Amino acid sequence: MKIAFVVYGAENLGIEYLSSALCQKGHQVKQIFEPGLFSESNPILKGIFSQKKKIIAEIQKFKPQLIGFSVVTSTYQWACQLAQEIKQVSDIPIIFGGYHASAAPEQVLSNACVDLLCIGEGEEAICELVNSMEQGKLSRQIRNIWFKDKSGIIRNPLRPLISDLDQLAFPDKSIYQDVPLIYSKYMVMASRGCPFSCTFCGNSFLHELYPSSGQAIRRRSVENVLTELKEAKVKYRYKKVLFVDDAFGQNRQWTREFLKKYKQEINVPFFCNPHVLYLDQELICLLKDAGCFLMQTGVETVAEGYRKEILHRPETNAHIEFVLGACKKIGLKVQVDHMFGLPLQGEKEQQLAAEFYNRTRPDSIACFRFTYYPGTKMIELAKAKGWLTEDEIQSIQEGRVADYGDHRSDILGRKYQGSSLMYKNFLVLFKLLPLLPQGVIRWIIAKRFYKFFSIVPYNSIDLLRMVSMLKKHDHLFFAYYKYFFYQVIKRLFLKSKPL
Repeated sequence: MKIAFVVYGAENLGIEYLSSALCQKGHQVKQIFEPGLFSESNPILKGIFSQKKKIIAEIQKFKPQLIGFSVVTSTYQWACQLAQEIKQVSDIPIIFGGYHASAAPEQVLSNACVDLLCIGEGEEAICELVNSMEQGKLSRQIRNIWFKDKSGIIRNPLRPLISDLDQLAFPDKSIYQDVPLIYSKYMVMASRGCPFSCTFCGNSFLHELYPSSGQAIRRRSVENVLTELKEAKVKYRYKKVLFVDDAFGQNRQWTREFLKKYKQEINVPFFCNPHVLYLDQELICLLKDAGCFLMQTGVETVAEGYRKEILHRPETNAHIEFVLGACKKIGLKVQVDHMFGLPLQGEKEQQLAAEFYNRTRPDSIACFRFTYYPGTKMIELAKAKGWLTEDEIQSIQEGRVADYGDHRSDILGRKYQGSSLMYKNFLVLFKLLPLLPQGVIRWIIAKRFYKFFSIVPYNSIDLLRMVSMLKKHDHLFFAYYKYFFYQVIKRLFLKSKPL
């Protein structure tokens, strides 16, 4: 049976695992890729570079019996719009899965363009579904799959999480054959799950989805991960490895063994995302020695009490400062994550963050606009505190405007009118911070000179990021822009060829 997955914007490891599982059962899988080259801030260019027509043409040419979308909140509306256009020319069943489908299943399945829905892990469920469809006797009692019929929605229960990850086939990277530059960096996941329940993160929802599983973390064996990397090294000749585990380094014994063997058997620069609580002198040295070229870790806010009470992140500023200092001493590059627009946080908190980052000097600061995601504990908190109205919560469930940050206690649910300007002011400051001397940054903060940064065009902010990444010799930066320009050139000059 033929199955087509439509993927937006970036490599999707989940789809690769689904493809492997389906191919093992003898099915034919095709990925149809939308690069998503320009964001909503560039609607004209976004429209010019949209691949919707080509995607529909590819579907008509491939003639699948099932079309799948894996959606997060930010891509859900895009997927719905494309699915509606597909339905205008075809009656092929469409299934939605991914985080947003699991967190807001009723809203997702209420769309006329969505026929089926997968909740939770999908490898076993999608194979059972496709096998049933191929046999011509579609079962409507497949765990993890929700159906629609004339009487309403059929809500099947969840099957247990896959406990032994070594039984899974390695992810199918061949579905990216039309996007060759994707192979320059090899994405791999050594474990699934996260032991933390940060209120803003989807993992807090997943803990609620599987409350009795007792499997917050499931980890592949060292040998299983190394075997995948060795086979892929021969096949794809990748230059970098990206470990995308939610909590890399959580098991110290596994990490010691793995990093030692990784250096001996793979010896390729790698990126990872460990939680700051796991980082001590030993692990930092192990990562550097094994070839880690960049480590990313979350800070989000330097308001320590807020971070603990509202975000449920227990790390202290003192420990974060220690980690950044220890990494700097041995030359391990660090990127920290920072959030703008957190409820009740304003200019004072951003000033404190700027002072903290200026003192600790991370190699780069990844800035994110705080967004409410369906199913997270932050939604419950916002509802209890009056930060969100019922209409706003409904919009979030529908994947629409979800950034209602910068709330102030005296006006509750209404947005602080200066939030957009403040966001831009500090965004420019944080992009400048790694490039300028500490004394200059201190002066900018003390004089509040950053308040004039709102006049800086957004394209200039992208330029600042480019300069910063070039200065820091950021390998991910080079890989990203090489891929970006490849897609632009291909779209402009090789229009006859599908992406």
